[in-house]
Amino acid sequence: MDGKFLVFVNFSIVAKDVSTTLEQMGVGIPMVAGTEEEALALMADLADGASLRLAVVQLSPEAFLHSALRPQLEQRGAHVILLHDGVHISETPPPYAVLAVPFFTEDLEQMVTGFATRL
Repeated sequence: MDGKFLVFVNFSIVAKDVSTTLEQMGVGIPMVAGTEEEALALMADLADGASLRLAVVQLSPEAFLHSALRPQLEQRGAHVILLHDGVHISETPPPYAVLAVPFFTEDLEQMVTGFATRL
């Protein structure tokens, strides 16, 4: 496992499940944050120019578009999966994958498998 991935989920048990699942899938080494501030600090600790393979982020598409985290992830080339309850999603599909909460581990695995050729 040479890459890293970010899991920003505010429920620790969900964050643990997501990070363990992705690690077992061979996505890389997890960086786990419970807040956006923690996620930004983890991103700042990455070496200059280091890429990030994947980010699972618990924010609505609207909130993510305006977050300080989005440009950091885009700059590092991360594929993004947003975890969201599906309420108040605009009529225009977001430019990021959205996994509806609650979800099963198999749902996450299937979504990540869809990225597999690009990870």
